[in-house]
Amino acid sequence: MGKLAGICLAILNDFGWFSVTASTSELLLFASLISAVDPVAVIAVFEEMHVNKPLFVTVFGEALFNDAISVVLFGIFKSFALTLTLTSPNSDSNSNLDPDSNSEAAFSKIDYLWGFVAFFAVSFGGVLIGILSAIGCALSTRY
Repeated sequence: MGKLAGICLAILNDFGWFSVTASTSELLLFASLISAVDPVAVIAVFEEMHVNKPLFVTVFGEALFNDAISVVLFGIFKSFALTLTLTSPNSDSNSNLDPDSNSEAAFSKIDYLWGFVAFFAVSFGGVLIGILSAIGCALSTRY
């Protein structure tokens, strides 16, 4: 849900609805940061209401998955935002806040491809480490 909020913020920013302009990568960075807090309130309410265990475990698992995705996306969007800040023509005069600077063009398609690859490498790498850890624990406690 937070990623959708970032896209909506970027669209509203393009229409000039905010008093301070920000680049699309900065807005997506913010969205990846706030998206991790979405299910936290639901889990807190579930604990107080003592809902049935399968529902609680399902929502808790989704929250963990959401947190992992948020961490990966935050790292990707942070590197994009830092790259734009460091490669802006006048990095000392906040030129990345200028809506006419067109600093988003500093990225090539290969940069977005590497971000996509990094997302899946970290995501599937975490799953692989989890599976290998589970197999190792199962084998070590077998006897």
